[in-house]
Amino acid sequence: MNRLFLSVLILTGYFLLQGCAPQNHANTIVRDKDNVCIIRIIVQLGIEGTDDDVAAVTAQMEECFKSECFIPCESNKEKGCKVTMIAIVKKWSSLTDDEKWTFHQVTMVDEDGLPSFANIGRANSGNSFGTWRRNAHPHTYCHETMHLLGLPDRYCSRLFNVVEGTNSVENRCDPPPDPGQDCCTPRASYTRCSSPCAGHDHDLMGSLEPGLSCENIKDVLSKAGFGNCPDECCSSPYTFHEFFVGPSYLHFGDKEVKFGAYGATLEYTYPLSTKVGLMIDGGYYQQTDKEDDFKQKNSIYTLSGGISYKPNLFGTNSKLDLSTHALLGIANYKVKSEFGGSGSTSNSETSLSANLGVGLNYKLNNKFDIRLMQVDYIPTFFADATQNNYRLSVGLEMNLGKGH
Repeated sequence: MNRLFLSVLILTGYFLLQGCAPQNHANTIVRDKDNVCIIRIIVQLGIEGTDDDVAAVTAQMEECFKSECFIPCESNKEKGCKVTMIAIVKKWSSLTDDEKWTFHQVTMVDEDGLPSFANIGRANSGNSFGTWRRNAHPHTYCHETMHLLGLPDRYCSRLFNVVEGTNSVENRCDPPPDPGQDCCTPRASYTRCSSPCAGHDHDLMGSLEPGLSCENIKDVLSKAGFGNCPDECCSSPYTFHEFFVGPSYLHFGDKEVKFGAYGATLEYTYPLSTKVGLMIDGGYYQQTDKEDDFKQKNSIYTLSGGISYKPNLFGTNSKLDLSTHALLGIANYKVKSEFGGSGSTSNSETSLSANLGVGLNYKLNNKFDIRLMQVDYIPTFFADATQNNYRLSVGLEMNLGKGH
């Protein structure tokens, strides 16, 4: 059993690493090869600074890109395209010369009163560069990364020259005019000020107070030529074949016999729609008792099929996904007893069974989910009695796209 859990952890780590593997561009914007209704945005940042700088940028980018964005179809707002974002952050000095062409170069400096800066980048092209200040506002690095992805500033700003006692223009709104009488008024104690351009008061590119919004992501996609969903995403749902495998614990028994068995569960779901599917569930579980020269092994096989249903409780943009199922099938219960050197006996019995369950998944990437927990009620009817069994499972789910 321990080997099964270890195998799942190793597989999960492998697929996480695969999902974060370096891309061919500093900005990679592509449709998923297995599902054109999913758009992936991957930005790679090479930090020229300390390990603490890398950790600080990584933390901000994880917070910045934690949510997915949904682009609804004009004809049907319930259908559309999902957008997922990931930032790969590495220390610049750890990159090879070939890798540096595929990472933006970000130089970290101490706070000096000047703003952080990033050159405007483009999708699926070479790298760009920037200079960022340490200990910046929690949304600063996210704002600057959106520059690297192609978005301009949406604020005006003014600077105060302490030596000359004069104001100068740092940035103007495009299109004009600047808000207010002259954007804002800097002074000796506040040498740089800014104001959001009209219509951008709640825009990360106009102010650092808002977080990254779906509108920002849509702007990036529009500039990259991904502004609309393909017709196939809007005319019909896009669904997934789902394969789940993982270790399980089965509590089996009734008033007369009770024990806990460990094993593995395998499931396959054929999609009928985005919410409903046909499911097959199979499993094998085993428990062994030893006492002196006596040994008894209990083995249970289950096989069932039926309907699965996803109620979409957490919303389209959540990484969490709840699924339920109702299945009917059979179970086989085998008992083998060994009495030291005096021989052994075995008995096998088959019963009807049911399976009512609920599972909670966490999305790793477009192809793989982690089954955080699955709970199943699996009654059986051996020996003219009812066994109210339950099963607990964790594991990995693989999703393969299917169009209708």
